[in-house]
Amino acid sequence: MGVTAATKVRAAFVGGLASLGVCLMWIGATHQPHKIQAYFPPALSQFEAPLPPMIATGVLPTPAIVIARPAPAVPATPYRHYKGTIQSSLFEAAVEQGVPVAILDDMIKIFSYDVDFQRDIQPDDEFELIFEKGADKKAAGKLLYASMTLSGKQLGLYRYTDQQGVTDFYTRDGESAKKALLKTPVDGAKISSGFGRRFHPILHYTTQHKGIDFAVMTGTPVMAAGHGVVEMAGTNGSYGLFVKIKHDATHETAYGHLSRLAPGIRPGKQVSQGQTIAFSGSTGRSTGPHLHYEVLVDDEQVNPMSVKFQSGRKLTGKELLRFKGLEKEDGALLAQTPASHRN
Repeated sequence: MGVTAATKVRAAFVGGLASLGVCLMWIGATHQPHKIQAYFPPALSQFEAPLPPMIATGVLPTPAIVIARPAPAVPATPYRHYKGTIQSSLFEAAVEQGVPVAILDDMIKIFSYDVDFQRDIQPDDEFELIFEKGADKKAAGKLLYASMTLSGKQLGLYRYTDQQGVTDFYTRDGESAKKALLKTPVDGAKISSGFGRRFHPILHYTTQHKGIDFAVMTGTPVMAAGHGVVEMAGTNGSYGLFVKIKHDATHETAYGHLSRLAPGIRPGKQVSQGQTIAFSGSTGRSTGPHLHYEVLVDDEQVNPMSVKFQSGRKLTGKELLRFKGLEKEDGALLAQTPASHRN
């Protein structure tokens, strides 16, 4: 007759108890051998069985408890730091890295006094900037520092609020980024015709082009290149609708082929740098929408892209020392804030 499963289970259980009993006797024999001798014959009480070293010495191992500690948290920085290499345009390179467009617009504006974004930028030029984070991921706070390295020459601009509460951007030497006049009175425009001799598209002969033409759509806001007084605002022959501003005893600027004037713009009106004075168009002798821009020095037109304009302000004394302290802080901030990249 075969052995049933229940029988096998019982046998295994009894065998296990027997093994446990033998182990207990071994331990007891180690510490109280006289009690073993009282119950078993001498031959059995003298039985010696090898014990594991830890049991033989009466020392049981203490299990090691490993506590997994979380990695130290990296402090969240309230700043965003970007840098990159330019191949075709600053706008394209910065947006590709993830720079918010609003911050990029601010950067372009503060460099527009010194940089011709169409001609000065070459492949492998570099940019860097740091700004405050906004309230959410899509928002951005204030631009604190920006630099452009053009043909190996770096120009860095630092945001600084003076002791009177006036905020501006300054070079490392404490010179304001703002100049007396803007080189480009329209945002993001490409030059369609430069200063100098050219074949006139309407007159069909070579003549002197005494300004810069910017290719912009009709209705693009046109800004005053600097503080001054409007000398003329109206139709002016081949210029079409025209505005002329006198900035000081030496400098004037002129804007032609406009579609309309901004409200309140008339002769005698005081305007500030960056103020919208008109909107671009194609009035007068024009083949299409664009802005014709002139800079005059002592009543003579000069190339707006080559003339060197005086800095608006230079920090001195205690104000310069205060600015130098901020410059060092921004340098440390750049070193401590990892540069962000778009994956």
